[in-house]
Amino acid sequence: MKSIGERIKALRKNAHLTQQALGVIVDLHGSNISRVEQNMVVPTGDVIAKMSEYFHVSCDYILRGASADGTPQTDIALTDHVKLQITSAADAEEDNNVKILEEFCPLLVQLNENNQEELLEILKIKLKHQQNV
Repeated sequence: MKSIGERIKALRKNAHLTQQALGVIVDLHGSNISRVEQNMVVPTGDVIAKMSEYFHVSCDYILRGASADGTPQTDIALTDHVKLQITSAADAEEDNNVKILEEFCPLLVQLNENNQEELLEILKIKLKHQQNV
């Protein structure tokens, strides 16, 4: 299992942030982010809460690698572009389509950015076909 520092580093890299940029977001100096990622220090609760909010993961995930109910969570987030497309599709579609999108999200996050976008395009085609039937 990954350490707190490893999970934070993976979240930061997946978001394409430098240590300095993450430091600005959570009000820490970039060198302190480096120390956190190297497991030299544990971030405060306030810093963990800010990271949780920014990366859209639970504090439990950052601390323990699991959600509040103990289920594992992935440390790979959807890209902003894909999140925007999912949000737009969810706003425009029926409840059934929103459920389908929500079921696909855990699968999407396990793919690289190109595969996320390709699968999303396939899903859009399937949803349009379903509406026309």
